[in-house]
Amino acid sequence: MLSIFSCNANDLRNKLNELHSISCVYKPDVICITETFGCAINTDSFFHLPNYKLFRQDRLTRGGGGIIIYIRDHLSCQIISSTSHTSGLWEGMTCSVFSESTLPLRIVCMYRTPGRMPPFILSDFIDYFKISSSFNNNFHTIVLGDFNLPKINWDLNLCIDSIDSPASHFLSAMNDMH
Repeated sequence: MLSIFSCNANDLRNKLNELHSISCVYKPDVICITETFGCAINTDSFFHLPNYKLFRQDRLTRGGGGIIIYIRDHLSCQIISSTSHTSGLWEGMTCSVFSESTLPLRIVCMYRTPGRMPPFILSDFIDYFKISSSFNNNFHTIVLGDFNLPKINWDLNLCIDSIDSPASHFLSAMNDMH
């Protein structure tokens, strides 16, 4: 069984020592981090973790945001897609991880900035999610990240926001995929 660690770093650049400790102590097979705040001046070697492959998607249009996925060196993997929306309001990265002991795993990691989104941007966000997490009998799929949708009660599978809200649309897309 593969182990996964996921968190919102709210600027990974000043938390690399903590991440290194987590990777050494717990040795997760996959690490997914949102809000890395990576930018062009931060090289891949800056974010390097020993014994892990690094895949990153920085926000391209403004500061903040960003996603990094680390995958243990002994695992085979493939990035399926990676994007930073031109609006600067969301990023997504999808990869497949292959292990001899389990079915292949598709990991969809997404970050969405808090607040309202224009309908066309929300539509792009949900379309990326739907395409990236399309269920395939040959893969287990895990969707994670920081969606900034606090009006979704995941335990009850219920949205306490209006029917046309981003939270309602996203939960509906999740349920459609299930």
